[in-house]
Amino acid sequence: MQLVKRTTLFLALGLLLPTILQAQPASYNHPELIWEVYDSEHFQVMFHQGSERTAREILRIAEDIYEPTTELYNYEPEGKIRFIVKDHDDYSNGGAYYYDNKILIWAKPMDFDLRGTHNWLRNVVTHEFTHMMQLGASRKLPRWLPAFYFQVIDYEEEKRPDVLYGYPNILSSYPLPMTIIPPWYAEGCAQSQAPGMGYDHWDSHRDMILRMRTLENNLLTYTEMGYYGKTSYNAEGVYDHGYALVQYITHKYGWDKLGAISHDMQNAFAFTFDYALKRNLGINGGELYDDWVQSMQQTYQERTATIQDNLVTGELIEAEGFANLNPAWSPDGKKLAFTSNKGGDYFANSQLYVYDLESEQQEAIQAGIGSPLAWSPDGRFIFYDKQFGPGPKGSHWDDLAVWDTEEEKEIRLTRHLRASHVDVSADGRQVCFTVNADGTQNLWIADLKENWWEIKDNVRIENERALTHFNNGDQVYTPRWSPDGSSIAFSWNRHRDRDLRIMEVVSGEMITLAQTTTDERDPVWVDNESLYFSSDRTGIFNLYRCDLNSGNTTPITNMLGGAFMPSVSADGQIAYIDFQATGFKLAKLDAVTEVDPVAMSYIPDYEETLPGIDYAQDLAPDLS
Repeated sequence: MQLVKRTTLFLALGLLLPTILQAQPASYNHPELIWEVYDSEHFQVMFHQGSERTAREILRIAEDIYEPTTELYNYEPEGKIRFIVKDHDDYSNGGAYYYDNKILIWAKPMDFDLRGTHNWLRNVVTHEFTHMMQLGASRKLPRWLPAFYFQVIDYEEEKRPDVLYGYPNILSSYPLPMTIIPPWYAEGCAQSQAPGMGYDHWDSHRDMILRMRTLENNLLTYTEMGYYGKTSYNAEGVYDHGYALVQYITHKYGWDKLGAISHDMQNAFAFTFDYALKRNLGINGGELYDDWVQSMQQTYQERTATIQDNLVTGELIEAEGFANLNPAWSPDGKKLAFTSNKGGDYFANSQLYVYDLESEQQEAIQAGIGSPLAWSPDGRFIFYDKQFGPGPKGSHWDDLAVWDTEEEKEIRLTRHLRASHVDVSADGRQVCFTVNADGTQNLWIADLKENWWEIKDNVRIENERALTHFNNGDQVYTPRWSPDGSSIAFSWNRHRDRDLRIMEVVSGEMITLAQTTTDERDPVWVDNESLYFSSDRTGIFNLYRCDLNSGNTTPITNMLGGAFMPSVSADGQIAYIDFQATGFKLAKLDAVTEVDPVAMSYIPDYEETLPGIDYAQDLAPDLS
């Protein structure tokens, strides 16, 4: 028998899968869940028990955004799009599977340090639906044919008598995708949404990232904007760079270009994005990128000129890594706990560290910790929240835990409570925290049992009770006990940005301390009459002091990047997070001074630049 060399050509179908920034928990079938369906003219929403409020709101939002989004891209989907709602894990994300005509939404709102706070469902539903329409408008062939792959397999000549054809030694594939859109453009369009919506907007977090990367010459290149980076910080860069560049296109060339560029990519011979850019903008992607960067350099230099001459910042303690967060002073002021991802590529790589101010040495205490921290009054325990793994029915829920610095071990405080953002009262007898359910996060408190750290049956708290009873997507963040234990300060959000509130524990009376269209967050008590907090009221996040008796608010930093998460030591030092071009850094202020607001000028009348709230704010009607 004569043996011959064989070359084979294959034609195969490809499948595009959504890119997800954060890893989701391992999947379980969850046979205990009962699923139902809501129907409307253009959508179906599938949901399980416990997520009814989220499902009703998604259906209302989807019909609200259908017409303006389909008109912008001059494209309508084939049949009804299915939304699938999940709330069996404490995980937050959304995914558009546009070849399957479905969108996956997790009910828990996203709380991500690189992004501002928006109405979660308005934002994520519009974001993912925009993906579906923009990508659909760009598709060359029907949805059932996502791609061609030309594949060549070649074999080596025979080497032994017992080898019939020889071993394969060449495998070459050449894909011809039927949808060609770079990630920066897809994500930029999904964040820009349609004119006038305002469910997402160019917030101070995104501006902070682009401002610092521009001023420190650290922007992603045009090539790097074409793929999701190998770290979560650079992957997020595709989103904020893409959003800024798409906004540059709409401002300079008009909103209609978004649909026109997408439709031109339907051309069978449009195999590079430059084809559509040249037809609509008259320039290629590299030229567009250069124009945009030059515009940003000029804008940011002009806006920050006064600030750069009048900086009021602290001393850096930890600059390695891009996610140094959650500082917390020990009661004696000698140690500083914080979380950091230094040495890792993702926010999820964060560990708990303790920095000793006397020796200037730090120690990694426990891996997998990236939450707010709180010390017990005696300085022995550090409280935090984390996910321990699947519960009895496979759900991944947040729970409270404690690090015992004496025994050097972790103690689990709650089980399957969906609890986070813990703080400890000054007498060490109570904890406050937040509890998540159906996309709403409420403020709770509980009593710590006597000698709770010695209890072996894992039931270490009692008398758990809710202090707030929000039911429409409200979010409570970072609650903090007052020194006398009578009140809890926290930040709150339902629609856009955060406001500060104080809850009187016994009476349940709640007052709004700072309610503006800007963002106020991260409250921490100085004493029973005053607070520090972070706010972007100038367009840049700075630290402020608020006197509760007079209501006077005084800035105490003047940052070029941003200042977050203040923590006050026993002798009045302030640890905080300083944002720079390479991420969040740990810093401290030894002395507090009042900053002249004139020296903080960045965006005049910043509040007036923010979008209003022009949508239904009541509970979506019951559809059962």
